[in-house]
Amino acid sequence: MKYYNNTNNINFKWEQVSKAIFLRYPNPWSKHVYSEDTISRTVEGPILKTVRLLTKNTAVKAPQFMGRFVPTGPVCIVEESHIDAMKKTIITYTRNTAFNHIANVVERCEFSLSKDNKNKTLVKREAWVISNVYGLSKAIEMFFFDRYKSQVKKSLKGLEYILNKMYVPEKILSMDLSHSLSRTVPLAHRI
Repeated sequence: MKYYNNTNNINFKWEQVSKAIFLRYPNPWSKHVYSEDTISRTVEGPILKTVRLLTKNTAVKAPQFMGRFVPTGPVCIVEESHIDAMKKTIITYTRNTAFNHIANVVERCEFSLSKDNKNKTLVKREAWVISNVYGLSKAIEMFFFDRYKSQVKKSLKGLEYILNKMYVPEKILSMDLSHSLSRTVPLAHRI
């Protein structure tokens, strides 16, 4: 088993993050997410419980020994979230459904008020990667673990992009403009 954890602060209030949590997609850092569908939503006391199905592309270059086991194309991810308005916490659980026969990747994220600054939100992220494939489990776990770690930064950037779009639209305009300009080829290079 491989275990991952990290903690980040988001420069937005918890209330803002709680409004944006279901609006994370689409964003420029999650182009691999095709769709998101709400399966169920219930309110139990102060907790809003939601189960969603995310469809993603797995255009992953798997090691040769795993090639035939790892699906390519669209796969589904189940996300369960609990938003507690009283405690001001959001807890999400995410797990893969596509390649359980070779590995399980389970993520738990907790969004809460930052203890240092009430205008920020603390994100504590944990993930477990487990494979029971005899003789290959360590290599498989390392592959999915490294893949997961590379996606964490993009996930956080995507959420921050949506938060900026919702609450600081002029920042998004400058981000989009600088992104467009960085992709423009200078005139001297076109001749």
